[in-house]
Amino acid sequence: MEAETRAQCLFPNIREAFFDRSIWLEESDEAAYHSAVHTSCAEQQQSSGKAPMKLDLRSLSQSEGPPSELQARREKYAFFEKQCSEVANGLFLGSDVVARNREVLRAANITHVINCVGFLYPAYFQDELTYLVLYLQDTPLEDIAAVLYDVFDFIEAAKARNGRVLLHCSQGVSRSASLAIAYLMWKQNRTFDDTLAAVKAIRGVANPNIGFTCQLLSWQRRRAQQGRGAGSSLHRIAPQCAAAPRHLVAKPVRDASAAALDPRGAFIAQHGGSTAIWKGRLCHPKFLEAAQKSVQQFIRYEAASKDAAIVCEGEDHPALSWLAAVGSSDWLSPVAEKEIYNSDFQVFADADTGSPPDSGRTSSQSNADSARLSQSSRQNSARPGRSAEGGQGLDTARTSESSGRAPKTPRTPADDDAGSPNQRSRKMRRADSGSENRTSSFTGSE
Repeated sequence: MEAETRAQCLFPNIREAFFDRSIWLEESDEAAYHSAVHTSCAEQQQSSGKAPMKLDLRSLSQSEGPPSELQARREKYAFFEKQCSEVANGLFLGSDVVARNREVLRAANITHVINCVGFLYPAYFQDELTYLVLYLQDTPLEDIAAVLYDVFDFIEAAKARNGRVLLHCSQGVSRSASLAIAYLMWKQNRTFDDTLAAVKAIRGVANPNIGFTCQLLSWQRRRAQQGRGAGSSLHRIAPQCAAAPRHLVAKPVRDASAAALDPRGAFIAQHGGSTAIWKGRLCHPKFLEAAQKSVQQFIRYEAASKDAAIVCEGEDHPALSWLAAVGSSDWLSPVAEKEIYNSDFQVFADADTGSPPDSGRTSSQSNADSARLSQSSRQNSARPGRSAEGGQGLDTARTSESSGRAPKTPRTPADDDAGSPNQRSRKMRRADSGSENRTSSFTGSE
């Protein structure tokens, strides 16, 4: 009785609602109906003399109208995900889908690859292609400006050998696009806005995040100031991130003064067209090598002064006088270790395969030694017994087996307490935020 009542209520209402807009056909196979519906239809047939009917929805329009903004965006990303976009002669942008497809790379004659996401993806064809692996996160706080010149060097070296370079991240949207835009800004001497428009015309999904945009605009302004011989800046040599502890880069220091110096490190000071490398008494040789390399990059890409002097802790130099003027400490006295730099020095010490650097010592030990240092010892450029072997080199990813899966990020003994590479990287950047300005004239914003 309940099924019969339900059929009587539903079927007539549906038929009456759609009668004028649809086509009703005779049902030839009554056995296909539910028994209750069949009973109801039979009763209606007896009373009306008409055969049972059904609704044919095929007569309704299948068009859903124009795609929504979200659907259009998804389709656009899906299209460019498989594209190896040539944004300049011999320079390509792509996603990880392209980077792992050997046939696509071969068709574009790719010889060199810059992988921006070493956290997730390996160098898939390391035996066949030349790789530069970076560890960048797609967040506004990521310090992308610190690796720009290493990217420029890699691209220029590839082109000198008639190579063709692929820049890729996860989707070829933000990280790799930012690096490509920066390179073209320098190479073509164009503004950020013009370069971005040109890249987007070729790869429509290119869209640096707001942090990268600010850094590139600030970098553009910095280059203009350096070209006029104006402006002052202080950079310190530090690991690019916890996942790449031996990739030493120049990071800007916000409060540029003598108080920002650390005896364990190397600093690059630029002022009024002059450049100097300040070397702490406990500086590891690799930090000095990285500082000298960074100075050469400043000369090549920013038209910085070529007469860069190396000034040991305790010495005076005209290129450093402006730091003493804005600092409250005694310029010629031994400087103290800064706690905010400890994580950087420690992660380098843990990864260094040579002799342990002085940065592994505690601040109290270093300060006790400082009291015993004479003027002559402060001018000593390196500690006795320190090995100078093992030059600076960029980290490269290890190719996983033929499965193509990304390998796990190597862990160090300190990793169990420090968390994941991303967590350690965020901790390092939070520590640096107290002494460095991510919106300085170099980076503009991690």
